[in-house]
Amino acid sequence: MIPSPAQGIERKLFADTLVQAVEAVVCTFGIVWGFAATGKPGAIWALVSAVIVLRPGFEDSLRASEVRIAANMVGALVGVAVGMTMGLGAAQIALALAVVIVICHWRPLEKGVRSACAGVVIVMMHEGSIEHMGLERLAAVLVGCLAALVVGYVGDKLGRNFLPRVLRPREG
Repeated sequence: MIPSPAQGIERKLFADTLVQAVEAVVCTFGIVWGFAATGKPGAIWALVSAVIVLRPGFEDSLRASEVRIAANMVGALVGVAVGMTMGLGAAQIALALAVVIVICHWRPLEKGVRSACAGVVIVMMHEGSIEHMGLERLAAVLVGCLAALVVGYVGDKLGRNFLPRVLRPREG
């Protein structure tokens, strides 16, 4: 039996979904265990950043991932800058969000505005010193983004080589 084009598309979407699910699991355990092994706080923020960046089909979405990473880092940096100079109140968070939205109006970052806003919230929503917590969370955002890129790259390579054989329609 010859599969219809729709069945081929469904298999591709299913394969991409499986790869993304495995990537999320690998990122979760890798980040949580990595932070625990080093005794560093911030695993939750690294994981949130990784989930924001992960997408199925690495090569197809590399540009989108780059935008989300850049925007997430812009948000985190603006959050730290505003927090260090003005404090961590609701007005300062609102100001940082407004600044980030304006920055993300710049064409290369337009599709990353939500990621940028998440970066602001990640670094500014805490009690304590922005110099310590904000910079720590900024580092966690960077670790999460990089982890997602590495896992996404490996997942894409393995997914392209392994899943097509597993999901190939049966002949006969």
